[in-house]
Amino acid sequence: MGLLKVLSSLSGNPKHLGAVAHTTVRALFGMPGVFLVAVTAIFTLSSLFPRPVPVVLIGGSAVAGWHDSSHQGYVVRAIRRYSKSTGVHFAVANHAIPGARVINPTVASNFDRWMMNTRGGVVVIAWGLNDIRLHTPLPVILQIIRQEITDALNTGHRVWIISPPATTPSTTFDHTAAKNLWNHIAALGLSFHSRAVRLANVMGPMESLVHKRHQPINHYMQGEWDPNTRGHKLAARILVRELEKRRRGKV
Repeated sequence: MGLLKVLSSLSGNPKHLGAVAHTTVRALFGMPGVFLVAVTAIFTLSSLFPRPVPVVLIGGSAVAGWHDSSHQGYVVRAIRRYSKSTGVHFAVANHAIPGARVINPTVASNFDRWMMNTRGGVVVIAWGLNDIRLHTPLPVILQIIRQEITDALNTGHRVWIISPPATTPSTTFDHTAAKNLWNHIAALGLSFHSRAVRLANVMGPMESLVHKRHQPINHYMQGEWDPNTRGHKLAARILVRELEKRRRGKV
């Protein structure tokens, strides 16, 4: 088992892996034939046990999984489905905070450390409806999200900017504000002109689908502000579809 740990820790550096394999196997076996078989086995094992991609989630209660019977939330549900379809393994650290808006001292004080600890991973940024509800000024929202994207890119991360799911406010009294905020956040993401920044609008397609089904939005809600389990599942399916479209270059 000790050898498997070594192989796993070196799987991201083929040259280093080859050098260690050469030295170790020569010392253990001293035979060319066995050496070749052992090296082949080492590379096979390292491909069978790839390191999971670290994922950091920041957002509010929907991302945290409130009112989802599985306690996952629509983003984690989507990532797990996306993992199955792509074969990529993810290790998710969910730092979403129910009720939080983009101005959050916990996120602000820990974000740099999270980025340093997950270099080369994925950061999911999913702010929105709490900032509308609590009247966070638009320039402040965009300034903080811009800094989060910048910090993430500077530490080699890919950034997924994800909208909240459709809710009672986003489809009724906050409809215009929610749509306007997402359009500004999406434009901000596009302004980086980076393939490492992806956008996924869940709110708009979810609202359209619910309308097409002739269902009331409260069918997918727990109270006024958060999706229920049914809502999380629907939002997750839409999010997976959006991520797949972008992965295949269809957007």
